[in-house]
Amino acid sequence: MATGARRPKRCVRHRRYAGSVESVSVPAKPTGGRRAYGESMTTRRAALAGLLLLLAAAGAVRGATIAVDARAAPYVFTPTNLTIAVGDTVVWTMLGEPHTVTSGTIDGNNVGHPDGRFDSGTKLVGEQYSLTFTEAGTFPYFCIIHADTQMKGTVTVTSAATTPPTPAPTAPPTPAPTPRPTARPTAAPTSAPTPLPTPSPTPTSTPTPTPGPTATLAPSPTASASASASPTAPPPEEPNPPGGIDAAPALIVAAALVALVGGGGWWLLRRR
Repeated sequence: MATGARRPKRCVRHRRYAGSVESVSVPAKPTGGRRAYGESMTTRRAALAGLLLLLAAAGAVRGATIAVDARAAPYVFTPTNLTIAVGDTVVWTMLGEPHTVTSGTIDGNNVGHPDGRFDSGTKLVGEQYSLTFTEAGTFPYFCIIHADTQMKGTVTVTSAATTPPTPAPTAPPTPAPTPRPTARPTAAPTSAPTPLPTPSPTPTSTPTPTPGPTATLAPSPTASASASASPTAPPPEEPNPPGGIDAAPALIVAAALVALVGGGGWWLLRRR
């Protein structure tokens, strides 16, 4: 590093103005070129990022600040019930009248019972009292001055200011398709075959047979006598005359006619 030296200087136009210039030493450029310069910038950026992280962590530890008003007529703390996280700070502002912020409870007879955790003492109108809660729990408090009016509140401190997880959107259930009832084919009514009228047979009049004259061959007494007298030997056959008609059939026909006529006459006689 070069040492500085003073050299006198004078203004050309204004001779009466004179002075001296002091030369200063200039630090030498870092060796290594661009590579060394890039590494130094990376180091600086890393240091800056670490500083930002520390500041963010300090802000997270410090917590949030919540305001509570101590009011008069009506005598209430607004908000009355408060929920905060560990590390948060509550600031009470006195309005209307002097108040106190004292940890404890008030019984049914409007008598306050401090528990000694914290006490602001009497604060005038416009003054404030702040308290940082470093542990989880429930802390009831009240105003000693206005205990007869039940002027009280509660601070609930949670263990960590965790953001509740965002519930994943639940997909609506897909409605199951309702099975449509299958229409059963309706069997067409089968018409019963109409029985065709069977034509009843027309009774035909049966002609009543009129009894005709029955030819009864009455035995001829002559023939009977001849039969009994004659021997059983058949009579000798007579030879047919040559070129003539056989006499036996003719005799039979003649005998039948005689018997028929005789029988008819006998039947007629019986009818009379």
